[in-house]
Amino acid sequence: MDLSEQVGQLLVALPTDAMPLARFVEEAPVGGFLLPNETRGSARVVARAIAAAQERALARSGQPLFIAADQEGGDMSFFRGEVTEIPSNMAIAATGDATAAREAALIVANDLRAIGINWDFAPVVDVNTDAGNPVIGVRSYGDDPAVVAAFAAEAVAGYQARGILACAKHFPGHGDTHLDSHVAMPVVAHDRERLDGVELVPFRAVIAAGVASVMSAHLLAPALDPSRPATLSAPILTDLLRGELGFDGLTVTDAMPMGAISRAWDEGEAAIAAINAGADVVLGGRGLARHRRVHRALLAAVRDGRIPRARFVDALARVARAKARIATSESGGRVGTAGDRARALALARRSITIVRDDPQILPLARDLGDRLVVLSPAGSRATKMELWHARPSALGAEIADRVRGAVDIPISYPLSRSERAAVTRAARRAEVIVVGTLNAAIDPSQLTLVRRLCEETKARVVVVALRGPYDVLRMPWAPTVVCAYSSAAPSLRAVAEVLTGEQLARGALPVALPLPRHVAAPQARRTSA
Repeated sequence: MDLSEQVGQLLVALPTDAMPLARFVEEAPVGGFLLPNETRGSARVVARAIAAAQERALARSGQPLFIAADQEGGDMSFFRGEVTEIPSNMAIAATGDATAAREAALIVANDLRAIGINWDFAPVVDVNTDAGNPVIGVRSYGDDPAVVAAFAAEAVAGYQARGILACAKHFPGHGDTHLDSHVAMPVVAHDRERLDGVELVPFRAVIAAGVASVMSAHLLAPALDPSRPATLSAPILTDLLRGELGFDGLTVTDAMPMGAISRAWDEGEAAIAAINAGADVVLGGRGLARHRRVHRALLAAVRDGRIPRARFVDALARVARAKARIATSESGGRVGTAGDRARALALARRSITIVRDDPQILPLARDLGDRLVVLSPAGSRATKMELWHARPSALGAEIADRVRGAVDIPISYPLSRSERAAVTRAARRAEVIVVGTLNAAIDPSQLTLVRRLCEETKARVVVVALRGPYDVLRMPWAPTVVCAYSSAAPSLRAVAEVLTGEQLARGALPVALPLPRHVAAPQARRTSA
C-alpha cells in the first residue's frame, strides 16, 4: 500500500447518494464510509452496494472498509420499516435493568450485520445532566453517571458479541451542554473534580468493558484544555484518554463538517490537528470533492512532517487492528426479523412511565369513540435534531386500533393555521385529548398548545412525552403525563397499550426531576373551546 492509500485509511467519508460507494472507492483512497440516516434505497439494495464497495477496496488497498452507522436506537435510526426499531437509550434505562441495554444492542447488531455495517457509532455514554440539552436528551441513559456506566457497558458487550465495533461517544462528555455542536461550540465549564465524578465515569466503564472505539466531542472543556476543542486537543485525546484512562482502541472524531469545527477551522487543517491530537480516524468531508481536499491536506502533512511519522504509524496500526476484527465478521441474514421485533416490543413495554395521573383517568375507556382526540406529532422546528429525525407519528393510529372511532389529527410543531383549526373543531366535542410532545421543554409552541388544551377545553388532557421526560417540568398544570421516551414503533405501540389498559406501566424515570403535584388549571378549563 503506497503512502496515499495509507493516508486514506485514516478517513471515513460521508457519501452522498449521487455516487455509488464502489465508484467512490475507485475515485479516491478511503478507509470507510458513514451511512447517513437519510440513506436512500432499501436495506437489500444498500447491502449490495456495500458488498461491491468492499470488493473494490480489498482489490485496491488490501484492507476492508469501515462501514459505519449512527444506529443508536429511538429516533436515531435508518431504514425505518425494514430494520427492527428499538426504544431510545433513556427508554432502555427506564426499564431499570442494565441487561436491557445488551439485549437492545444485540437486536441492532443483528440488522447491521445483515446489511454489511461493521461499526456502530453507539452507545451514547453522555450523562445528560442538562434538562435543556438540545442534542443529547433521550440519546443518553440518564443523569446518574453510575447508571449510564452500567447500561453503556452492557450495550458495548451486546454490539461486540455480534462482531460490530462499538463506539462510546462523545468524549469527554456532551451531557451538560446547552448548545448543539452541529451548530455552534458548546462549553463544559466544570472543574476537573466534577468531570472525574460525572462525565468521565461512563468512559472508564466502557474502556474496562473493552469498547473498540471512542468518538471525540466538538466542545470546549477549559479544565482539560483552555484553548482547543476536544477533537483537536492532545491534552484530551492523548494525555487524558490514552494516558490517564488507558484507552488503547480506535479514536474517531465526530463529523468534521459540524458547525462547532467547520465555522472556525479549514477542513484540511482541522483534520491535521485532529490526527496530531491523537485521533486515528477523521470523520471527514461530505461528498467526493471535499473528501479529496481533506485527503490532500493530510497527505501533504505526512510528507512534510507536520504529522510526525510516529503519530501516523500509530494511527495506521490502530486502524489495521480494528479492521482485523471486522474482517472476520461475516455479513448476511435478514433484517427486522419477527423475533427481534418481538424483543424490541418487550423492551418498550418495560419502559413506559406514568409520571402523573391526577385525578386518575387511565386507562382510557374503550367506548370513547370520536370523543377521544389524538394529536400525533410528526416533528418540531424547535431544534435542528428534531427536523433531522422527524417522521409521521403512528401514535393516533395505535390508539385508534384500540379505541374504535378515535380521531387522529397529525400535526407538526408549531401548528399551521389549518392544523390549529382542525384541533379547535375536534376539541369542542372531545372528552379526552391525547397530545404527543417532542421536547416541549425547549419548544414554547408545544407548551402553549398543551396549556390551552388544559385551560380552554372541557376535555381531560393526557400528555405523552415522545422525547425527553423533561417536558413534565414545564407543565405542572398538565394532569396526566406519560413518558414513552421515543416515537420508535415499539414505543408507540407500548404507550398505546398502557393508555388503553392492555399493559401496565412498568417504567421508572431514569432522570431526577422535581415533580410537583398537578396544579389545577383556572376556571376557564370548564368552558368550551
